Amino acid sequence: MDEHNYYALQKKQAEEWEAICKNCGACCGKAEGDPCENLRAGKYGKFFCSDYANRFGPHKTINGRKFTCVPIRDILNEFWPGDRRCAYKKM
Repeated sequence: MDEHNYYALQKKQAEEWEAICKNCGACCGKAEGDPCENLRAGKYGKFFCSDYANRFGPHKTINGRKFTCVPIRDILNEFWPGDRRCAYKKM
């Protein structure tokens, strides 16, 4: 596989993975009542990150609690409030 095809495959796989998310906000703390300060309500009860490109790393909740945002794959084996709604965990 040449480099161009490799990167095209990587992009396709990333898009497929992202498409699984149903934007429930659970992994961002919505169900806990103290979500990430970047979590925003969208249409039809869905949520999104207002700083998605820079989401990983240190952040704060709306109440000021510090936490580190990590890729969802890093916490799939853990439990958090509302995780039963997470499309990735349902897989």
